[in-house]
Amino acid sequence: DFNVLSNGWDVLSRNLARIYGLTMNMLAYSKQRKPEFQMTSLPALFEEVVQLVQPQCDKRNVALMTEIDPDMPPIPADPGGLHQTIVNLLNNAMDAVEPVSGIVTLRCGYDPITQQATIVVSDNGEGIDAQALNHIFQPFYSTKGQRGAGLGLAVSKKVIDEHGGRIEVKSTPGQGTTFTIVLSCESTADPSETTA
Repeated sequence: DFNVLSNGWDVLSRNLARIYGLTMNMLAYSKQRKPEFQMTSLPALFEEVVQLVQPQCDKRNVALMTEIDPDMPPIPADPGGLHQTIVNLLNNAMDAVEPVSGIVTLRCGYDPITQQATIVVSDNGEGIDAQALNHIFQPFYSTKGQRGAGLGLAVSKKVIDEHGGRIEVKSTPGQGTTFTIVLSCESTADPSETTA
């Protein structure tokens, strides 16, 4: 029966995606390697991320909104690490929202005065309470119960620290959560030297 096969493939593909994501996060967290920095176009990188995440949003009936400055200059970055970081944040946002009413937003802009790029991932989901916020970046800490391994945000923090940037989170229970990443765009800087 075609419907049985189709449903079976949907279940298999979802579980394969979960296993792949968990494996990538485990590798990213455990690897002691120096990130490979190169001048990276964030709009091009985020286009790849959106192409990867959009089908999952469509399946969950969640709206994915993007506001990305197409004219921002390339920045020194490890594209693989940044890709994993934004995918992690978007996956968390998708898990936090309800079907139909859920909205996940990815924004990215550039400030020529400070020479910084700001990346924002926000959702209109259930939010995170203040106590959980204090532990959100700790490895193996998860607000998802058995559904979460607690590595995604720890990996994201590790990657941003390696870039010499900062990642912050603000959340209001019942209203949503916003993650903000700030990265230097100065090509003369070596982010790896400021790793925490």
